[in-house]
Amino acid sequence: MGGGAAVALPARVRIRLRARADTRPSLRARADTFKRLRGHEDMAIRSDFEFYRGEDVALEFVVLPVPVDVSGQAIAWKMAAEEGEPALLSRSAALTNPTGGVFTVSLARADTLDLPPGTYAWEARRTDPGANTVYACGRLDLLLERVAP
Repeated sequence: MGGGAAVALPARVRIRLRARADTRPSLRARADTFKRLRGHEDMAIRSDFEFYRGEDVALEFVVLPVPVDVSGQAIAWKMAAEEGEPALLSRSAALTNPTGGVFTVSLARADTLDLPPGTYAWEARRTDPGANTVYACGRLDLLLERVAP
């Protein structure tokens, strides 16, 4: 590569991912992207995605089949080494548009920086007593950063 001018990178990367039962997610390469995922109130929708270790990431979910009103729900996102294993990372979801069925999980740089690159299992689950259900789940490929931090 040439010795051109340095390019300033955004402080926060948002990754948008669409994941319905009939589509595979794709990562768009632009500064303001985020992962947008879909969940279902009756059966979890599986979605696989990737991002680099140590990135600030926002995962946005929309609960289907219509959007489902998630007002007042407690929703947790967890990541584990394998399905059925204890969580390595756990976050509470923010209800960003509850009447539209939208909730967001934010991961900070420090959340993944010390984890080894690899494939992890994840799930987004409603945790209210008597209404515990998995909205979405899948695999997350945590990539080694391109340049050491």
